[in-house]
Amino acid sequence: MKNRFIYVVVSHTATRFGKLLRIFGKIEYNHSAIALDENFNELYAFARPQYRAMILARLVKESYTSYTLNTNQPIPIKVYKIPVSEQEHNYVRETILRIHNDERFHYNIFSVLTFPILNGCAVSKTYTCSEFVTHILKDIGFSMPLPCYQYKPEDLVHILKDYLFYEGDIRDVLSSQDIDKDFFAPLSLDIIVKSIKVLTTVAIRSIHFKKEHIPEIKIRQG
Repeated sequence: MKNRFIYVVVSHTATRFGKLLRIFGKIEYNHSAIALDENFNELYAFARPQYRAMILARLVKESYTSYTLNTNQPIPIKVYKIPVSEQEHNYVRETILRIHNDERFHYNIFSVLTFPILNGCAVSKTYTCSEFVTHILKDIGFSMPLPCYQYKPEDLVHILKDYLFYEGDIRDVLSSQDIDKDFFAPLSLDIIVKSIKVLTTVAIRSIHFKKEHIPEIKIRQG
């Protein structure tokens, strides 16, 4: 019985990088995330942990601050409410927490940068925001004919159109009390060194062009 729900959030982001993606990709939405609860207290995405640490992006728990940058700029979103079984919900939660706690997983920056030419690329233990969401949806039974790295956040709008739950501003979904005071930490030598290491790691992995699939759990539908 599908008596639980997960929520997919497709949105703008207020960062410069997000604006560039929308301009050059000619898309309306450039980011996607998964929430495990209706209050969005557990909202996860492959995104930067701090504003000045884009290269260090990984699976993070997102906040009001990371979406709004504490500005008054409207942040349009679409929320999709997807019914799942208890077993499927547990699978999604366990997968998210496992990857969230595994520092070997990084953001697939090379897939984003090569998308206009190569339609993205697969890199072991790396994901873009939409690649990860698509991967989860595929594992719980959604039909995804393309490789997950070839999907953009905009594509989820069409794939999930029958599950639309809310459309509006992010402020109506996330509490303004959920402010991440560390998100705007100044750029430091530590961030620079870590960014170089991560970029090198992802570059080496991209040469091998090999994706390590998230181990699937056999899910009983219904």
